Amino acid sequence: MPGVDPKSYTSFDNQVRYAQAAERGKFQFLFVPDFPALKGDLASEPPQITIDPMLTLAAVARGTTRIGMVATGSTTFNEPYNLARQFKALDIMSHGRVGWNAVPTSDPAIAANYGRTLPPREEKYRRLHESVQVVQALWGSWAADAWAPDPVSGHFADPAKVAPINLGGQHVGSSGPLPLPPSEQGQPVIFQAGGGDQGLVVADRYASGVIGATYTIEDARAQRTALRNAAQAAGRDPDEIKFFPGLMTTLAPDRRAGLDRRIALTGQTFPQRVGHLAQMLGLRLDPARLDEPLSAAQLAAARPSPYDPRSPHALKIAREGWSLRDILAHGVIDYHPVIAGPAVEAADHMQAGSRPARRMASGCRRTSTRTASMPSSTVWCQSCRNAACSTAITKARRCATISASPVNTDSTSGSCVEPSLDKQVLIRRLASQAPATSAARWHESCPRRACDQARRRGQRVWMQSKRPVRR
Repeated sequence: MPGVDPKSYTSFDNQVRYAQAAERGKFQFLFVPDFPALKGDLASEPPQITIDPMLTLAAVARGTTRIGMVATGSTTFNEPYNLARQFKALDIMSHGRVGWNAVPTSDPAIAANYGRTLPPREEKYRRLHESVQVVQALWGSWAADAWAPDPVSGHFADPAKVAPINLGGQHVGSSGPLPLPPSEQGQPVIFQAGGGDQGLVVADRYASGVIGATYTIEDARAQRTALRNAAQAAGRDPDEIKFFPGLMTTLAPDRRAGLDRRIALTGQTFPQRVGHLAQMLGLRLDPARLDEPLSAAQLAAARPSPYDPRSPHALKIAREGWSLRDILAHGVIDYHPVIAGPAVEAADHMQAGSRPARRMASGCRRTSTRTASMPSSTVWCQSCRNAACSTAITKARRCATISASPVNTDSTSGSCVEPSLDKQVLIRRLASQAPATSAARWHESCPRRACDQARRRGQRVWMQSKRPVRR
């Protein structure tokens, strides 16, 4: 495609450039998945995932200052000590801007690359639970004030405040401690993006953020409600867990230009996707007739599949008269809603998703969503109120509020002021990535007492800065 660097897949400089653009646009964090197996049509496109999530984000960490970075690390074929060490090192390198998406592996091709077969689902999740607990214990093996280097006295750290964990289970274990002191945010933030009943249990026990695979606004609301109910049943404050539904955008002057751009990027895969679309609509479709719309007889016979929540939207697009190629370009079989066209449509979608959810986490009433430029990365933001942070400290539990973009702070009281969601302002920022006037920092070290309490319970407290960062 014109204007696209064909060697971008191996260019860490390009990855850093994408992250810097997202940071200028006030995105709150980048989300990087992992798929350690060959995937994609090499004849026409590079593999779909970054070369390596940790190496990519290490490069991003050195080229950015505020944007958060969430990487996927599977617990199925990785030992918890390695995960704890890698993510803690990246958290220290980035000055406390890292999150860990803790999920099991589900693809047999990945298992084959490790010379193994996939274990049963129940076993994978038992190992995941053990791994998360071992990793968190390793992250907390240094007390908050254990590291106090003093060049005058020659003192480096207090050995009495660095302790082994000696924690083991049926599948994993570790003696500890890590040879790494606490980062500026204490320890990385835990995310979850596995989905399903088992993923919901992981999220309500450990996660501070959940990346949702949602197909519609209604689906996103249903998933968020289920997550909040599960958190409450597990004895947690539902506002401690942030739910981030996805959105894929291709911004262009009009719908036709947006669809043409998506066709230029991924159109070579459409003949293989026709079969999936046919199942969604209950029809027989011919891949050789991609440039024709469905006939009147086909539209009359079409029925959305009850097993695929994307099917009603696919039928709606088909009834608008688009060709098969254009129907697929609308992203009807993608895993997030797709906006291809003017920025106003993206703004309308985001506002439609936020209006009914008046009572957002930490007392906030509105939320805005934007998608980063980094491939396969999604970011969201929310504002917090100091009372929620104080409550989290009192309970020695995690305060996982992610700051809004922009966040305006009352200099006298330090309380958060709800940002405006004026549509035209949002449109201009989406189209031009113009920097906002202020944004809250990704992290701030938490009060020592709360850290000590959380560490004894195998948890950690994650606080937000009350000071805006101005350019």
